[in-house]
Amino acid sequence: MGSPPPSLPVVTLNCAMISIAKGIIIFLFIALGIFYVTGFLSLPNSIISKDPPSQLPSNVTQEIDNIRSDNSSYISRWEANKTEQTVMIYLNCTQWMKKNKIPDMVIDNWTIRLILDPEIDETYTNITEKFIPEWSRAHPGQVIGYVDAHACNRKMWVTIFNISRENENSKEFIDGWQIIFVRAT
Repeated sequence: MGSPPPSLPVVTLNCAMISIAKGIIIFLFIALGIFYVTGFLSLPNSIISKDPPSQLPSNVTQEIDNIRSDNSSYISRWEANKTEQTVMIYLNCTQWMKKNKIPDMVIDNWTIRLILDPEIDETYTNITEKFIPEWSRAHPGQVIGYVDAHACNRKMWVTIFNISRENENSKEFIDGWQIIFVRAT
């Protein structure tokens, strides 16, 4: 009678190994979650890009390339969903902007939907309603004449009466837009 069975330390070692394995698994799930949320890892059925990937049917890729090469349409970004077989193309501007609805296209059972990028309007509004008035307050005596914007190229010209030499042709960049200060004539 007397001594404990020799398998007791082995059981303790197995419990410790199980605890370590659980910790590693939990760490991996947290790391994958962080990678997914930050965008380092994306689901295979969702593609967000500026260039068409090779995973799309060639006819769909060709149509995206045709839209990209059209001098009257500017793509800011696009996304594809393989599961729903849809491609959303976000345009800065297009010849179709004057129409109320831009028609969808269906190619090889894929729907290509062209929409105006809502970020363009938000940025334009932010620049014209916040940045330019703040600039005007910071530069008294330099009176803003008018603003001319070209959404397709994301450029905005702000004409200034009595513009100082250091501000003439100066440029600011806000959310991908180039703001150029020029002398009013």
